[in-house]
Amino acid sequence: MSLYDQFVRDLAQSATLPSRPLVLGHLVSALGSQDAGLREIAHLVRQDPVLAGQVMRVANSAAYAARREILAVEDALMRIGLAHTRRLVLALSLQNMVASPGLLVHQQSFWEHSLGVAHAAEVVVRHAAPIPGIDEEAGYLLGLFHDVGLLALAGRYPNALAEVQRFAERSELPYYAAEPSVLGTHHGALGAALARYWNLPDLAIDVIRGHHGLEPVDAALTPVLQVLQMAEGLSDQAGVTGPGEGWLAPIDPLGLDALGLRAECLEDLVWETRGAIELTSGALGYAR
Repeated sequence: MSLYDQFVRDLAQSATLPSRPLVLGHLVSALGSQDAGLREIAHLVRQDPVLAGQVMRVANSAAYAARREILAVEDALMRIGLAHTRRLVLALSLQNMVASPGLLVHQQSFWEHSLGVAHAAEVVVRHAAPIPGIDEEAGYLLGLFHDVGLLALAGRYPNALAEVQRFAERSELPYYAAEPSVLGTHHGALGAALARYWNLPDLAIDVIRGHHGLEPVDAALTPVLQVLQMAEGLSDQAGVTGPGEGWLAPIDPLGLDALGLRAECLEDLVWETRGAIELTSGALGYAR
């Protein structure tokens, strides 16, 4: 049995893999809709007691200059604001899903990288030329979930990951490029299987699978993958710790041009990314 087939089987059987919260699919749909209001989102958040408690804790924290304690989820979301609520709730959902004793050793770097790329992708989409099928919310979602396969690989198959790392270092390859030779699969494929299990949108599944270019993808996804690649570079330049994939290629000026971004604006994009990361990281710190 291949590692990929074993992983798909393990998804249904193993308690050591990230679980799927019941409300995630509904939240993704609602948060991706520009018509979704606080009342609808609050209704979904209330269905997950852990998530609701975290949102309340953030709203009542010093980060939001709380003068009056809030006791209702909808009031909490109003205090946080709709735009930040969208990002915060998705980030908390992923944080809750990956909380597992078997993964603790890898969670911090994974979490920081995912959050960094999420905010960077949002920044890229905000400033790039219009990209069909993707807006700032979708960019954030794709960045947040793009490396879930790496987390599963680290948590469920640590010996296989260690073998990948040894092979990559001997061959002077980034870890993701060594995975097919060692594993017969790669963390993008594992992540796509996990995304399908979590009922994420088809776009997310396809981008997660193809984000390192190890499998052919529909040509229509090329601009979306360019956003994700650019976001990884921005997150790295913003000082975010990588998740253990080996070296990262520098930002390609041609990639900037393809997205309608100017090279002289790169420093501004890095600073905007860093500021967004610090804001959400502070709120998540209160939520824990």
